[in-house]
Amino acid sequence: MAGDLPVSSSAVAEAVMQRLGDVAAEEDRRMKMSPDQYLREQGVTVLLEKAVESMLQQRFSRPLEFLSQFFASVRDGVHVIGQPIEYVRSLPILRRAFADRAAELLIGIDSATLDVPTIHEHLRLISPNIGREVVTGAIALCPSQVKHKEGGAVSKQEFALLFEVFFVYQEYIEVMKSIYGDLPLSATQSRESVGKAMEAMSSQTIGQVGYPSYIVSSSFLAKLRGGNGGVTKAAEISLPDCIQLLHEVEQSEGRN
Repeated sequence: MAGDLPVSSSAVAEAVMQRLGDVAAEEDRRMKMSPDQYLREQGVTVLLEKAVESMLQQRFSRPLEFLSQFFASVRDGVHVIGQPIEYVRSLPILRRAFADRAAELLIGIDSATLDVPTIHEHLRLISPNIGREVVTGAIALCPSQVKHKEGGAVSKQEFALLFEVFFVYQEYIEVMKSIYGDLPLSATQSRESVGKAMEAMSSQTIGQVGYPSYIVSSSFLAKLRGGNGGVTKAAEISLPDCIQLLHEVEQSEGRN
């Protein structure tokens, strides 16, 4: 057992250095941005426009107090309630808030399983114009629902987890679905090819929609390719495993 220590210590040190390198690279990237690029990526531009639009519509007597309350509601994740789904999907921070509110709502239902109409009805309490395809799209990724049919039931715990990934990281899901195509959920693809697709995605999304940089960081790509832990170290990986890996990384890095 003593002989295993250097290997384990080396792997931990490598992971730490990789993470520090990611942080340094991200800071350097932000510092090189133009003011407009920085504000757009962080979602500040969209939120400010929304705040000013609301303020001009209502003509509040205390506009600064309104702005303070507006951004407090964004910070606390309740700003999305009652908002159009198109606006909610425009920023990752709003998607995250919506997914959190959805999980709270669905988990609170007194039933172990939920059908599509029930889920859709409850999500409409958050965003009135959300489409049913958002529900069916997330359900389609559930491993237990490969043969899911309209009106069937899905575990609310499983759906809450898959919806979180499906809704918040929609670009990631689109890339993954393009790689796996119409293959069954049990099918696998080369981890290397999946990793290359993710690298290509970084140049297309980072700096455009405020996509979380850790999703295309070197540490995440290393896990995707089978190093530094993750759901599996096999040479190939399935779509559900890719989604589970993203969830693991999001939990360990995204909320820190």
